[in-house]
Amino acid sequence: MKSKIIELTKNLVLGNNGIYYSRFSSNVSYPEDGNDSYLLIEENSYWFNHRNNVIAANIKKYNKEKVFFDIGGGNGFVSKRMQDEGFDVFLVELGEIGAINSYERGVKNVLFAKGH
Repeated sequence: MKSKIIELTKNLVLGNNGIYYSRFSSNVSYPEDGNDSYLLIEENSYWFNHRNNVIAANIKKYNKEKVFFDIGGGNGFVSKRMQDEGFDVFLVELGEIGAINSYERGVKNVLFAKGH
């Protein structure tokens, strides 16, 4: 599946860490510690889990192709759930910490869209 990503765009390169990187970069306005702060609470948060259940139910209901692009996917909490539900998941994240956290969480296809 990973080679299919490269076929779809010429602006990505696969890093040594297994994460795809954009060849281009721009500034992002998000707190530097935002993703790590959320990573500490996502798994045990009622709100994050309820939100994940609602998102997953709707994606399963309306997405018969079982392909899911998570744009701005943060730490991969939703992406990992959809991947576990059998979807081909592609997480696109502008924050490098979020991209790394997603990959370490087990999301297979992570694209760090800010640049390398």
